[in-house]
Amino acid sequence: MERHIRILTERKDYYRSLLLKLRTKEGFLLAGIPRFKGLFGRDSLIASMELLDYSPVTAKKTLEMLSRNQGKKIDMKTGEEPGKVLHEFYGKKWNRTDGRAAATQRFPKSGTRYFYSVDSTPLFIIAASEYYRKTMDSGFIGKIRENIKSAMSWLSEYGIRDGLLTYNRSLYGGHLASMCWKDGCWGVYDRLRGDVAAVEAQAYAHRAMEEFIFLAKKLDYGYDVRAVTNAMKKLKNKTGKLWIGKEGVYSPAASLDGNMIYSTTSSEGHLLYSSIPDRKHKNSIVRKLFGETMMTEYGIRTTASDDTYFDESEYQRGSVWFNDNWVIMQGLLRHGFTEEYKELRGRILDYIIKEKYPKEYIGISASGALMNEKKLKVKPCAVQAWTLGMFIDIVEDELRNA
Repeated sequence: MERHIRILTERKDYYRSLLLKLRTKEGFLLAGIPRFKGLFGRDSLIASMELLDYSPVTAKKTLEMLSRNQGKKIDMKTGEEPGKVLHEFYGKKWNRTDGRAAATQRFPKSGTRYFYSVDSTPLFIIAASEYYRKTMDSGFIGKIRENIKSAMSWLSEYGIRDGLLTYNRSLYGGHLASMCWKDGCWGVYDRLRGDVAAVEAQAYAHRAMEEFIFLAKKLDYGYDVRAVTNAMKKLKNKTGKLWIGKEGVYSPAASLDGNMIYSTTSSEGHLLYSSIPDRKHKNSIVRKLFGETMMTEYGIRTTASDDTYFDESEYQRGSVWFNDNWVIMQGLLRHGFTEEYKELRGRILDYIIKEKYPKEYIGISASGALMNEKKLKVKPCAVQAWTLGMFIDIVEDELRNA
């Protein structure tokens, strides 16, 4: 036990030092170092939620900065739309030197806000609600009330098509494989054309509407939430179109023209982050995630090891991403899968103790072995904010309860 506590204390000190390197003068976290040295929507919001128990001010400063840079007009070059929350922004003063998107070798310009993500906006609403639940800081949430309402308006006016939250990458040059978090998953998501519904985006949209209704009622937004309630019901029903009955899994994504990706992935686990799945479907999701083709020594894979699209050397086609596992863990708790939560958390704690480094992702071979980075097609970023946030949360919790 003493050795366990000593290692965790060392990890705590190390992770805190890394947090200081990622934190900007504005108070939010850069998405990573040495790459991704900018403000990200999705990454920064998830990292800030992971740190709510340790540093709730990180969430406040992230929400504040994203509110300041929220979309105001339609710009097809950058993907900007009124109310939309940005995907990434590299301010010159943040001293970005190495660029981003190693998977695609495309490097956006410093000083330009890009909005190439479909999920940053619902995550903004979720993070605002989570921050309020943790701190009861009604003053700050009141300050960004119009930003929250604008984000919800974006969902209803621009984001949702035929009842589902969709994106169309071709409208913005197809710079990324998708506009959900697996935006480097080439050879899979980029096969789809037109309006595409990613399964995790539906989870975030549904959860965002649920949280928006909570905030609107709690803080008297003077907002008629009946339309939001109806949209929630429709989205929940429409998400059923992503269910692959023969395989007993949800497709990671489908286009509105009827094409679908037939694959077993971690993405369906994000549905647990919402109230979408019924008992039958959520039990099926958990069985798949904890099966031998998805579960590894250090967490859940992005793609099953027996899947057609599996490639152990690829960026997001079999690797383990800790932000992915964090969202799934929150969903497990939400739906009462306590033992499964403990098991998954325990596996990640083992990684923290044995391997230490909060990398962007780790490669896991088909046989389940931790891979040498030289065998990976994209070298993981050395320090990733949403990995570091999760590791700090776990280590601090372990030490509090030791």
